[in-house]
Parts: sequence; structure tokens; C-alpha cells
Amino acid sequence: MVTDSRSRTALRWAGVPLAAAVIAAAAAALVAANTEPVYRAATTLVVAPSSRIRDVPSELRALETLERRSILATMAKVPSIPEVRAGVATALGLPPNAMSLYSISCSVQPYASVLTIEVEGPDAARTAAVANAAAEVSRDRLRRLYSLFSARVLEPARPPGRPIRPDIGREAAVAALLGLFVGALALAAWSALRSHAAPE
Repeated sequence: MVTDSRSRTALRWAGVPLAAAVIAAAAAALVAANTEPVYRAATTLVVAPSSRIRDVPSELRALETLERRSILATMAKVPSIPEVRAGVATALGLPPNAMSLYSISCSVQPYASVLTIEVEGPDAARTAAVANAAAEVSRDRLRRLYSLFSARVLEPARPPGRPIRPDIGREAAVAALLGLFVGALALAAWSALRSHAAPE
């Protein structure tokens, strides 16, 4: 009889891990659904010797400089500087404090003279607009800083169709797995305590 009682109790508590997983997933989904979305848009600039170069030695020097790639790493710092951010705000008719909602970063693509400008922000259309404006303002600044080179837009940014975060499905799945683990751990601990406390 004692064995039957223990079996029935174990069956009743077997649903604890599953219940913990469901509750954790629902809580995570609720939190994610109420979190402000963040969108990412990207545009690319290709850097090449300027068309204004008229002599061969200057063009060769520009090509050699690009091959060393250190100049590209320096150029990649331009889109995120305060002057460019202010220029973007002016180009889009935004108050300067509005740019605090948007992060601008730039990286160099491997094995190519291409800069990728990425912008993250809370609005899909405006995030793409900020990325495109950052590319244009950066082009102008690069042209003034580096007379041997020119940059042109290779691919403009487009409004992203979905945010990069929160990812409700992924966060709910991770929470479910954690809930399942914690529930199973709690059940195992409870079973061990019951077995230890039960009379022989």
C-alpha cells in the first residue's frame, strides 16, 4: 500500500516540470511582447580611388593604400562621430536629441573596400532613413578628408520587416527549457527528501 501511495504521489507531481516550463514560457513571452522593439537597417559604401585623379602615380598610390586596408579601418570610424550624427539629424529634420534613440556603427567587409553602416533604433522606417542619411553625410565627410578616394552607395538601407529584438519565440523557448530544468530539479529534490524522510 505504501508503494502504491508513493506511485500515485509521484504521478501527481510528474507534471511539475511541464507546468514550470509553460509558466516560464508564458512569462517570457509576456515580457518580450511589452518590450520596445529594436530594428536594424544597413547600407554599404564602396571606397575607390577618386575619379578626380588625373595622373597614374596618384591612382596607383590610392590603390596601394586601399590594399593595406588600414585606411579603411580609419574611414569606418567616421559614420559614428558626433559631427556625422548631427549632420544626419539636420538632413532628416530631426531635433538633435532624437538621435539618442539610434546607434550608428560601421565595419569593413573582409577582402573588399566596402564599409557597412548599421543603425539600430525603435522605428523601422526611420532606422533605414538614418542609415541612408549617415551614408550620405559620411560620403561628404570622407570626400573632404581623403581627396584621393571617393565613396558611393553600393546598396541603400531598406526598412526592416521585423525587429532584431525582442524575439518572442526564441525567448519563450529558452524560458521553457529553463523552467523545465528547474521544475525537474525541484521534483528530484522533493523526491529525495520524501524518500529520506519516509519510514522503513
